[in-house]
Amino acid sequence: PSPPEGAVAVGVGEGAHVFSVWDRNIQLALYSIGIYLPIAWFETGGDVLRGWTALVWGIACLHALGGILVALAVLYTSSVTKTVAVCASLVSTTVMGHVFFEAPLNGPILLGCFVVVLAVFGYRDDCAVDEELARLRARATRGGTLWAAARAVGTRRAAGGGANGGGSFAGGG
Repeated sequence: PSPPEGAVAVGVGEGAHVFSVWDRNIQLALYSIGIYLPIAWFETGGDVLRGWTALVWGIACLHALGGILVALAVLYTSSVTKTVAVCASLVSTTVMGHVFFEAPLNGPILLGCFVVVLAVFGYRDDCAVDEELARLRARATRGGTLWAAARAVGTRRAAGGGANGGGSFAGGG
């Protein structure tokens, strides 16, 4: 039998040990400590935490919590949702970089941001379509046919009704 989702089988055959994603994260963290701690020790002369103020500790803790949130997002969301989230964060990072650090925000960058925003709204509409199809499939299995349910969706769309209650591609609903 295959290992459960989010786990990795190590070894061969029936006696293979199964590691969870969390086990692998701890293993990678220990490897990182083993690699980077000696480098930090050498570069600082043994005073590894020199210069760490309360602000730096707070930021380090926020980054650690962010890493845990990323691990949970990777574990519990679909790949499309993660892609949309990454794209939206890139746009917000680009805008914040321009506002706070005077990073360039020229035509091609603005065009890319605009395309990403359109894609996010398009994905939102796709989610509404998926929910509508799931509802129609459930109704079709209770009675009627899937073909009749699909024709009903097509008829509503042709009449301009859209899956999200009407409107346009860019979020009329």
